[in-house]
Amino acid sequence: MLWGITLILSENEYRIILTWGEEPRDLDSHLTYYVNDEKVMHVYYAHKTGKYEDETIAKLNLDDVTSYGPETVTITLNTDTLEGGVFKYSVHNYTGRGKKNSTDLSNSGAMIRVYKGNNLIDTFAVSLDNEGNVWHVFNLDKEGVTFYNEFYDEASASAVE
Repeated sequence: MLWGITLILSENEYRIILTWGEEPRDLDSHLTYYVNDEKVMHVYYAHKTGKYEDETIAKLNLDDVTSYGPETVTITLNTDTLEGGVFKYSVHNYTGRGKKNSTDLSNSGAMIRVYKGNNLIDTFAVSLDNEGNVWHVFNLDKEGVTFYNEFYDEASASAVE
């Protein structure tokens, strides 16, 4: 075990790993889960375990607040989880909360690696010079991972979708 997480994943698990540069100091992983367009779960630093229908389906394994990361999120799926649902993964510049039109997040060197089981299935690098303190990176549904690369401003971490 490294940082309190398992190194070997089963085939029904996904692991999302966020790393970045020295600045901004604190980027945060946010994973939300929607069923029929209704948000039913939100995992982030203030709510580290996500449940749906009394079953734990996601965990924030590691929250780094001093630059570089990693921050890790693990999703454990059962056969029905992706049928009517979609996971949305975003990164929030906690250091820049409330700061509008900043390019700090997009110039952070953030990198996202997504594993399914023990296989790396996607890598996303933040694009430069975009304004916003939230980066909506990708969605995960029954069709797989879809890259979004959208930036916007959000005043509070709990409002990140």
